Amino acid sequence: MAKRGTIRVDLIFNLIKINQQKYAYLNQYLELNQLIEKANSKTELVKLAEQKKALNQKIERLDEQLLQTISNLKIELGIDDLSELSVKTYPQIKELKKISAKVIEKMADCRQSDKKMM
Repeated sequence: MAKRGTIRVDLIFNLIKINQQKYAYLNQYLELNQLIEKANSKTELVKLAEQKKALNQKIERLDEQLLQTISNLKIELGIDDLSELSVKTYPQIKELKKISAKVIEKMADCRQSDKKMM
């Protein structure tokens, strides 16, 4: 049976991995928006819109995984908020904060791109 500390670290690494994948998907999302803006035909536009919809579904699944993993970690550690985690105890939190900030920034870029397309 895995030690509790190992489970906690594994959950943190899983959060990092999910955020990294989400960041990659958000980059693809922005690229699709650029292609949609330049689409020359209705057929091309429909194809790109379908790709964007599929990508949105992938992002939603990642969000569900992210929320579930956060919930599991909070239960495992008996905390109410991830901000309660100490970088001294869990140095991986530093990497998690870094990738989370990048994801939040990229999400803002996506929202701005979407507004520009309307």
